[in-house]
Amino acid sequence: MQPTSFKSSVNYGAINGLICFAMFLLIYWMGFNPLGQASLLAVWVQPLFIWLSVRYYRDELLQGQITFSEGFRAGMLTALGGALLYALLVYSFGKVIDAGLLDNYKEIMLTDLEKTETELRGLFGDKYYDSVFEDIKNKTLTGQAVSDFISKVMGGVVFSIIIALILKRNSPKTI
Repeated sequence: MQPTSFKSSVNYGAINGLICFAMFLLIYWMGFNPLGQASLLAVWVQPLFIWLSVRYYRDELLQGQITFSEGFRAGMLTALGGALLYALLVYSFGKVIDAGLLDNYKEIMLTDLEKTETELRGLFGDKYYDSVFEDIKNKTLTGQAVSDFISKVMGGVVFSIIIALILKRNSPKTI
């Protein structure tokens, strides 16, 4: 029976989510809104833990052999676990610690949008600008947490494909 990547992937995913949230807290502590572009400082965390997870699965559980699909599955489990934990922690933070976090983020986004109003209306039209403005105004903490989850999962898909391709090692053919 072949060992499963579930336990190790979820463990690496939990560490991934916790470190991403620690970066969120660091950005917050530094006085920036961690929901904004400052969150890009943590972009290195997810691919690192997907790499570590797939490599551990290959080297420790599969004796150095791993197919692309096994590597991709391990990477995606890691990404899903990390994304879910991170989104839950961000949501909890916004509900319990700083209820004004999302309002501050929306204010920053609306200010930035207003600075480019003329260009956006000229390029995309009034209807597009108005819909973006309304989307930002109507953003909820739940919606933000779901958006963070989805973006981490989508990034996880890309990173898992690349890492699974790099780390795959098929068993040698026997005659």
